Amino acid sequence: MKTIKGIFLVFILQITVSLQSYSQQIVRTAMVSSGGFSNLLDYTFGETFTTTMINGDYILTLGMQQMDHLLIGTFKDEISQDAMSAIAYPNPTSGEFILKINSRRKSTTTIKMYNSLGKQVFVKNTIVEMGTSEIRINPGTLSSGIYFLSIISGNKYSQLRIQVN
Repeated sequence: MKTIKGIFLVFILQITVSLQSYSQQIVRTAMVSSGGFSNLLDYTFGETFTTTMINGDYILTLGMQQMDHLLIGTFKDEISQDAMSAIAYPNPTSGEFILKINSRRKSTTTIKMYNSLGKQVFVKNTIVEMGTSEIRINPGTLSSGIYFLSIISGNKYSQLRIQVN
């Protein structure tokens, strides 16, 4: 009888381990991307979150709620009257590059650059005129890799991905 109980216990333990190794992995990061714009969102399982991103003339509001195995997403797309757009060239770059910002109004703008670990490696405050402004960015010596450029102007935000060779 002890042998049967032992075999049964080992059998149940093996099934439990097998089921755990095939269980669903829940991804807690959502990526929103359009053209040269991308944004990563981290969230906790079951959490409801929304975010608003601006790229050019468009504002994207994204909301998510994850419940068990159901993911519900909604978005609202609208044209902003005072939006801004930005591009960086050359990209990829070996260091110095030009940031071209098209803004519908004059504003104080903060430009921040982050490495792939999220560490800020460069910051610059400047005035962006209405229309197109070109800003020379020289972040110094950077290791090869992917960097993220955040452009913040008032309540407007844009993010670019820069590759440094």
